[in-house]
Amino acid sequence: MVTSVHLVTGAAIGAATGNIYLASVLAFSTHYLLDAVPHWCQKPVKNYKEGGWKKADKIDLLIKASEPVLGILLTAYFVFHAPAHLVMPMIFGAFFGWLPDLLVFLEWKFGIPRPKPLKVFEQKFHKHLYSFWGVVPQVIFFLGILYYLHIVIL
Repeated sequence: MVTSVHLVTGAAIGAATGNIYLASVLAFSTHYLLDAVPHWCQKPVKNYKEGGWKKADKIDLLIKASEPVLGILLTAYFVFHAPAHLVMPMIFGAFFGWLPDLLVFLEWKFGIPRPKPLKVFEQKFHKHLYSFWGVVPQVIFFLGILYYLHIVIL
């Protein structure tokens, strides 16, 4: 799934549990469950791996950065409006919901290996579908989570 889905889902788990530790574990686990649903996935930014920020295709970078920024902004919006006792569980949930993708990036870009069980599990169950039908489950799930957060937080 795209970053936005993982962030808001983690925040929603934090809101639902109200517990930092439970939110962290459930959000981290849910990341892998969401990735098991066939979904569309962006390709890496052109020329970024080889040349970093300086050689990255700036238009491609701008386009692909807009989605995670949207997820961060929406997550921050709901966290900002959350009751004080839910703020930290939502932040931890969002972070741990996104953490598996950070681990993949660190391995892809810098060669920092992920824990082997996580890598094996992800390679076995992560499903990409590069078509319109890969976008549909993400949009439906994303809107459902946003609706849930709207009802619970606002």
